[in-house]
Amino acid sequence: MLKSLPALALAAALLTACAPSDGDGTAKQAIDTAHAEMDKAIKEIASENMSLTGASGTPKAEITPTGELLIDGKPVQLTDDQRAQLAKHRELLVAIASDGVAIGKEGVALAGKAVSEAFSGVLNGDSEEFEKKIEAEAKRIEQSAKTLCGRLPALMASEQALAKAIPAFQPYAQMTQTDVDECMSDIDVPEAPEAPEAPQPPAPPAQ
Repeated sequence: MLKSLPALALAAALLTACAPSDGDGTAKQAIDTAHAEMDKAIKEIASENMSLTGASGTPKAEITPTGELLIDGKPVQLTDDQRAQLAKHRELLVAIASDGVAIGKEGVALAGKAVSEAFSGVLNGDSEEFEKKIEAEAKRIEQSAKTLCGRLPALMASEQALAKAIPAFQPYAQMTQTDVDECMSDIDVPEAPEAPEAPQPPAPPAQ
């Protein structure tokens, strides 16, 4: 999704520019709603259990804010060291998930800026300058996404260490180097070259 932010933002701008009116504030309302939902998500991430993705057929597993491991709703017996290790792993999960939501908020803000500035850019004849600004901000968001991807190796190492320390955690240690590589490749996708213009038909012979 992040790799296409420039196109999405510009598309939002064009759609708004083509609309007869936004007097009812529909676009702004949608953006405000998205921001509110993301703020709610950040609070829930920080205060609620973190779900773990397990192998196919495994029961639901969660890490509580205090470092307890719940599998199918039941606590797994842990030592103090294991509990502390789980708590640190949850901190990593919370930080990465929160960063992901923050990047999403930046994307929504970028789309909002595209909408708010679309008319002035088009009407003032500055559409090219407007596009450059949007693309520059999209690049900044992509850099934030790359920073997030750079934190995945630490998360994978923590997951692998937990799988060794807590047998019940093993089915939920699912991260691989492929996941880390794909995170970057999803962002660093080269833009497709522009299609060449279609050749013009030859002019009819003079009468």
